[in-house]
Amino acid sequence: GGLAAALEGIGLYLDPSATSFVRGGEAIGPQTDAMLWVQAIAMILSIVIGCATFSGSAVAVLKLHGTIASKPRVVPMRWLVTLLYIIAIIVFSVLAFNGGQTWNDRQEGIAFIVIVAFVSLVWGFTAVMAIGGGDMPVSISFLNSLSGFSTSCAGFMLVNKALVVSGAFVGCSGIILTIVMCKAMNRSISNVLIGGVGGGGTKKG
Repeated sequence: GGLAAALEGIGLYLDPSATSFVRGGEAIGPQTDAMLWVQAIAMILSIVIGCATFSGSAVAVLKLHGTIASKPRVVPMRWLVTLLYIIAIIVFSVLAFNGGQTWNDRQEGIAFIVIVAFVSLVWGFTAVMAIGGGDMPVSISFLNSLSGFSTSCAGFMLVNKALVVSGAFVGCSGIILTIVMCKAMNRSISNVLIGGVGGGGTKKG
């Protein structure tokens, strides 16, 4: 689901009619600046969340199958690296759009979009690698909720109410399930998702 939403975002960026109102398969006029901003933000969120969810889910499956070690592997200076991920995504997202509300030249702009997608893939990979194998069920539930939110972003991007609503349902139900699972383990969701940082996580009565 996450990868599909990301590919939809990339495809929309390459669509010449993306900045126009389309009715009956024909462009009938340009969209307003506000709508273009919403579409652009939804597109970037769809790509970022979708790619991170896809790579993170792949790592989770490999850990559960024993293909890679379940031991948490945290990158050095993790918080600095995460900050660099966020900065890179913001910078290249801005560069992908020329003049704010208008799409950039497709040949130049698509390179920035691909970089955003690549950074998001790496972010998802390193984030889940830092989570231990015992916490994989919780992380998978959280990743499932993210795939729902990426679908919802794709709905905003494509002006599709069904995608917005269904994605929101999946995302919210996934978050609720994640919180319930964490409570059953007597741990906080932040403790699980931070992964290799810190110890135990059991609460003292």
